[in-house]
Amino acid sequence: MSQLESYLPAADIAGKQQQYPLSVAFLEDLIDKAKIIFDKQIQFLLAERADTFWPVAEKILQLSHNIQADPLTPLINFSIEMLKQQSVYMKSGEYMYSVDEYENAYDDIYNNPDVMEKYYLHGLLMTHAFWPIHLDMHMFFENEFLSAIPSTATVGAEIGYGHGLYLLETLRHSPESKAVGFDVSQYALAFTKRVLEHNGIAPERYDLGLGDVRDGLPYEDNSLDWCIFAEVLEHIPNPDQALQELARCTKSGGPIFVTTAANNRSVDHIWHFHNLEEVEDMLNRNGLQIVKQLDLPLSRYMPNTTDPTINVAYICNKITS
Repeated sequence: MSQLESYLPAADIAGKQQQYPLSVAFLEDLIDKAKIIFDKQIQFLLAERADTFWPVAEKILQLSHNIQADPLTPLINFSIEMLKQQSVYMKSGEYMYSVDEYENAYDDIYNNPDVMEKYYLHGLLMTHAFWPIHLDMHMFFENEFLSAIPSTATVGAEIGYGHGLYLLETLRHSPESKAVGFDVSQYALAFTKRVLEHNGIAPERYDLGLGDVRDGLPYEDNSLDWCIFAEVLEHIPNPDQALQELARCTKSGGPIFVTTAANNRSVDHIWHFHNLEEVEDMLNRNGLQIVKQLDLPLSRYMPNTTDPTINVAYICNKITS
């Protein structure tokens, strides 16, 4: 008996197996190994997001297959760790690290192969399909940000590229464009290069390295056609300075994709946003105007939850006088 039969009729499973073989096989394994963790997410994805879930899941699993990596264990371990962290937050109201402890977070997470290589990077990548909130955020990126990038050849940047999925999607969408960027983690650099190289992006189309946004951005004023700054604000001790640098380097009218989370403790979150008004005020006072916004409170997906997590994604332009 198929593990999926508790979620879908057998006839539907057979059809999905023909169209999305990697996704069906992965869901079978995920249900077998971690149903207690993913049951509600799978129910929601198959009932409420089927049109987007299946193609995105298949695409990301193909990406994972292309880099010859196991996607299952990292997703499970990443999810377990995040659930543990949020459980602590709901009791204490505090994050794991304060803004004065960034170097500790760097040593414990970003410079730690037992975290980055074993579950963090690949696990976070997989959440773009298998966490409903991250799937919705990913579709916002595809539908709103990518469509805002000029159709001509462009040069853009991702600061904190992590697992590299956003860069891959951008360079696929805009085949004449090039990308620059940096991340603090040598493991993120190696992982992103693998993702790009093994998924059809020529090496001359990107120039990625190591760097810390606290030191400023090494780009000229108004030199970037677009910029991605996803899941970074809550990870750094000086988000105001980083946003000022984004505004300085990006051309007028160039789309800037920014995401963050409020009331959400992770293994490496240090800047604690308590509500979205704090985020929006920060963007505005540092030269960014919100053009489009997607608010993703956890309560939208779990109506009876007491978890106050809110994820949010923005498309911004720089404010010009």
